[in-house]
Amino acid sequence: MAATERSSTPLARLQTHVDTLSSLLDSLALIRAQPAVLISPASTPAQVRSAFAEINAFSASVRSAVAQEAMQAAQDSESADSAGIDVRSVVHDRAAARKRRRITPPVTQIHTPPKAAVLLPPISPASAPPIKAKSLAEFVRTHNQSPHRTATLRIWVSSRSKTHSNAPIVLRATVRDVLVAYINLAPTSSEEDAIATRSVTCVGSREEKKQPHSHSDYLVFQKVSQHFSRVLATHPDASLQILVDLISSYDSLLFAPCSRCRRVIEEETLLPPVARAWGRNGDGKAAARWLARHGSCLDE
Repeated sequence: MAATERSSTPLARLQTHVDTLSSLLDSLALIRAQPAVLISPASTPAQVRSAFAEINAFSASVRSAVAQEAMQAAQDSESADSAGIDVRSVVHDRAAARKRRRITPPVTQIHTPPKAAVLLPPISPASAPPIKAKSLAEFVRTHNQSPHRTATLRIWVSSRSKTHSNAPIVLRATVRDVLVAYINLAPTSSEEDAIATRSVTCVGSREEKKQPHSHSDYLVFQKVSQHFSRVLATHPDASLQILVDLISSYDSLLFAPCSRCRRVIEEETLLPPVARAWGRNGDGKAAARWLARHGSCLDE
């Protein structure tokens, strides 16, 4: 019995180290989302305090004796695995193997350009008919009555446009505590009284007093506006219903990880996923939906 207990002690200690390191990795994945909260203009003081508290708790966990022992054991194990290897012998054997290898003609690598992302879902005109100017108010009212909406719509009217019948039509979509999107509409030439989207400009929720023609002071919302410019450039006839649904998907802008690289903050730009693609995530079995993507991860 004593021999069995002695032999199981190293295994139990190893399992403890593995559990400790796994817990640290899980905590690290959550901590990576906190910078987005700290730099977000939409964050409340309570959210900022909570983010700092989680960072301090993670720092204390890393400095704890249990974590330090587990990391030291991992480092010792790595050093032990590489001990006793004659590097010169390994290099010599590899060089000899290359000499014995039969020379084969080089294979030309065919460059495959990246596959463009699907920016909008395939919607038939019957399921999303064009919105007409006279029915825009009813469309806004119906949308705002939906219990599942994440964006609230209203027709934006300036004090000057009240006296001009030919003033442009602007629809304002507000995603609470995230952004405000101004959808600039204009009549189409294909159908009488029908309207189409000409541009979408996004600003932060704290910039809601900006005019529809203004630009955000924050880079993250400038990039979101650029994504909508790309969408409208490739889909100039995109239905208003789909664009409103796309705007609604930005309710998770500041915390949703990129569906491709699985990171919240992009290393190069330090921005969250500012783009959206339409498709299936993971193994492809789930229903198609809006997928958060960094700008550099958008095209496959």
